[in-house]
Amino acid sequence: MTKEEIKETERTRQMMLDTVKNCKAQHKTEIEAVRHLGEQIGYGNILTLALALWTIKLREDGVKRTSPRVITNASCLNSSDRFDAERAVENTIAFIQDNNF
Repeated sequence: MTKEEIKETERTRQMMLDTVKNCKAQHKTEIEAVRHLGEQIGYGNILTLALALWTIKLREDGVKRTSPRVITNASCLNSSDRFDAERAVENTIAFIQDNNF
């Protein structure tokens, strides 16, 4: 590699690191806001209200689908869907804990 290519590679690497740092800061702010609101009004209430508001927004945007998601108990899911849902939650928990949010 030429010196210029090395410099460009380093600039690109630094930009990528800055982007990751900014994303982590944004996630931290969002997680803290949800934690605060959850403690204030209840986490289940957040889920119900968020789902309703999201559905209203989609309908206003012309989406015909009734709801983007549903809130259910894991026991109502088949084993494959349950595994996928639980894995998604576990991945989010790991992200929060790994980043000390």
